[in-house]
Amino acid sequence: MLASIAFFCMHILGLAWTEDLEWGLHIVHKMWYFIGLLPILFTIVRKEYITKYISAFLLAITITEIFSYLVWFEVIAPFKNATVSNPTPFMSHISYNPFLAFAIYLTLYKLLFERPMTPWLRTILTFFVISMIFNMFITGGRAGQVMFFASIAILTFQFFRDSQVKATIISAILIAVICFAGWSYSPLFKMRIKQVSYDLTLFTTNPNTSVGHRMIFAKNTFDMI
Repeated sequence: MLASIAFFCMHILGLAWTEDLEWGLHIVHKMWYFIGLLPILFTIVRKEYITKYISAFLLAITITEIFSYLVWFEVIAPFKNATVSNPTPFMSHISYNPFLAFAIYLTLYKLLFERPMTPWLRTILTFFVISMIFNMFITGGRAGQVMFFASIAILTFQFFRDSQVKATIISAILIAVICFAGWSYSPLFKMRIKQVSYDLTLFTTNPNTSVGHRMIFAKNTFDMI
């Protein structure tokens, strides 16, 4: 909740240097749930039910993932935000992949650190992790993919907490292997990485690209501050 309040306050602080106060207030209004909804949830959340909350979240991701695969395999027609090449029906790929990355982290954490665990549950969770990782690379959210690699590094350091050197080496190897697999077997992942490289080389002559927009936003923000 403290992180949510801090995030909301960053938007309030940003009003000090905005050149369009009306639009700034509009963006602040869009963030209302960080200061309105989450503190209310904080008052009703029970610590002893955290496992149930996490299970409900993972169930929601499972349902979303099933529909994602049904669209991708063309079993059902694309609907809402989904396309066959980017099957994220219930939200944009920009939002979906970070949620997916968080679900992967939670599931891997359960597999690595929760004891005892029955063999059938371990099998189900392992299959779930593999399916989510594959789903990560058939959808186009690069921010979520960065979050996924970060979560792999975090889990490695948590697992090898007594050896930072070993954790650094193993996390680097894991990320490199996953990147290589994604590059080799996921045309969408390969295309998105190539697009980043192309946008960067084009930035000085044509910043009107996906990556260029982000770089301009960052530069303008620092200039205004």
